[in-house]
Amino acid sequence: MTDKWILVANAAHAALFAKPGRSRRLRLLQEFTHPASRKKAVDLVTDRNGRYEATGNTHGAFTSATEPKRTEMMHFARELAGMLEHGRATNQYQRLVLVASPHFLGMLLGRLTPGVQALLSDTVKKDFTGFDAGGLSAQLSRLIVV
Repeated sequence: MTDKWILVANAAHAALFAKPGRSRRLRLLQEFTHPASRKKAVDLVTDRNGRYEATGNTHGAFTSATEPKRTEMMHFARELAGMLEHGRATNQYQRLVLVASPHFLGMLLGRLTPGVQALLSDTVKKDFTGFDAGGLSAQLSRLIVV
């Protein structure tokens, strides 16, 4: 069992690192991508909004409840939360650190199960997805005890 998992994410990319025991080294476990989160909204919808006729000569258009980009971000957050729950259920880690861009961190936190939330030791509102294991370790050591 790994002592700590560190998930570094933004709306389109995530990397899961493991930090075994007292070791300072991080080991990349898995990378995740969600290219749909990077697409333009016009590329995510397949059709125009529906139209309706109201009383008299007025018309209107239906709008979606959420923006297509936000919907894709929620899908990715749900996918990552499911992976974290599976890791918790199979005892793959004891503590969890989430490092994500502020908006995506909020989405991800909202989808974590109570069991995963209980293992959450730290959150960092930064987008560190561009760092490798060594660079990430240096950045996190300035912000939290890794």
